Amino acid sequence: MDEPENQQALRRENESAVLLAQAGYRVAQNPTVAGTTRNPDYLIENRVFDCYAPTNSKPRAIATTLEGKIKKGQAQRFILNLEDSSVDITALQQQFTQYPVAGLQEVIIIKHQQVIPFIP
Repeated sequence: MDEPENQQALRRENESAVLLAQAGYRVAQNPTVAGTTRNPDYLIENRVFDCYAPTNSKPRAIATTLEGKIKKGQAQRFILNLEDSSVDITALQQQFTQYPVAGLQEVIIIKHQQVIPFIP
């Protein structure tokens, strides 16, 4: 976790937790989830979420990463912190609409310090 990109990811995870709490969400960071060996980033409103903070601006690459996390059983709900990405949110919405990701249940975006419910 000493690599600069890992440190930045951890900063974005922490930042996201604060912003979600300020927006009124009940957030537990790095919770223990009974009956599983998963190590989720958050429990938000009693639902497991993983944080992903991409640095690329390609909607397909972002969707593919989320799809991989779902297939590995990491999570089905995501906090997508876009503070380090210049991806166009409309293009991202089109990506998920035209090419739905199987198993994806919920995405909340963090952009410009704002919390944006995205999917559903």
